[in-house]
Amino acid sequence: MEEQHLSQKLSQLSTSSCKTTDPLLTRTSENREENVPDYLAKGSQSFEKIINQISSMEKIEELRQIGILIYQFSMIHLQKSLWIAYWKAEMGQLKSSNQMKNDNDHIGPQLWPLEVQSEIKMSTSNDTCRVFVTRYFSELDVQMKHYENELSNKKNQFSDYIQTIETFVQENLTPIRLYYEYQIAVVEYNYYDRVLELEYLQHNPAHCQ
Repeated sequence: MEEQHLSQKLSQLSTSSCKTTDPLLTRTSENREENVPDYLAKGSQSFEKIINQISSMEKIEELRQIGILIYQFSMIHLQKSLWIAYWKAEMGQLKSSNQMKNDNDHIGPQLWPLEVQSEIKMSTSNDTCRVFVTRYFSELDVQMKHYENELSNKKNQFSDYIQTIETFVQENLTPIRLYYEYQIAVVEYNYYDRVLELEYLQHNPAHCQ
């Protein structure tokens, strides 16, 4: 429900005032079409091994394409989860477990993480940068829907093989998943650190001079 509410808030932002360039959108879109991990590349022995256990090698290329779709969808999902953390930091919605127990309605400081500032090269208003991030979310959603639809069609044809391929891809994605979890943890840590710093300065104004 929380992610659905966030998506609704994102969709309310207008894109008419956005004047920033979108290098991140272009780069992710291109990479997703061109980059295939080694374990899903043509001739991958690890992939051929699992396919050989469940099907004839005649279907390997079609099943490999399913694996690539699962990989692409999963990568977008991971990237979106990181950018949701960025967005929540800017909206003041990142909360520690203690805050969630004691004050669900509390809104913290609105801080763009440094990672976002470097990507967007922030030199305009927050509203314009919010539009940039909103457009990025929209781009991810469109691609996720595209891959989801393709996978749905494939599942009807190759239902007996989907679970095995899904498990294979997700196991190989473990290092990348851990990387994104680490990045989200860093965003949260830096945000809470900055919140504590601001609270300290608020109670010790002499240190601001």
